[in-house]
Amino acid sequence: MQLLDAVDEAHVVAAFLRAELESERFGDSVRASLRELGADERLVTEADLGDATANDRRRRVLAAYRGEYLGSRLDGLAWRRARLTRDEVLAIRYIAWDYWLEISDGTRLPAVAAVLFRGDGEDASWEDVDPGATPLIAVRADASAPIVVVEGHVRLTAYALFPERLPRELEILLGESESLRDWDLY
Repeated sequence: MQLLDAVDEAHVVAAFLRAELESERFGDSVRASLRELGADERLVTEADLGDATANDRRRRVLAAYRGEYLGSRLDGLAWRRARLTRDEVLAIRYIAWDYWLEISDGTRLPAVAAVLFRGDGEDASWEDVDPGATPLIAVRADASAPIVVVEGHVRLTAYALFPERLPRELEILLGESESLRDWDLY
């Protein structure tokens, strides 16, 4: 893994919202939270990271629909862009949530989930995932700890189903803090 430049939380929140705005599962929730806070999709699609008021509003949108999942886990992390090899991407773990534990046979590894999906004949619908579309957002407690995805589980699964479609290196957003060891999903 190659660690690149530092990014602030506003960058990560904007990337999280951009990814989930396009998500079948979370897109409606993002839009509803935007409406509740008197904003439209441009707050996400045309994010001005230099605007502190807009950054605060995006953070409130994220908290409104994903607060139960994330809580304050993004607060205080040291964020960086990181470039990972294909093998490093495929070693990223899922969060310790029932569904991801179930589809990975308890391992939290996307390659195991891919084998199970292939066995069920479910891989054809995953082919449309573009590895360069939005960065995975992942965390780790420290440099020797495992990397765990917090946004991009479906994309990570698709990468495991079609590893040949992954570039040799993929850029992600990586947050780091010892406090993650206390998060029951880590």
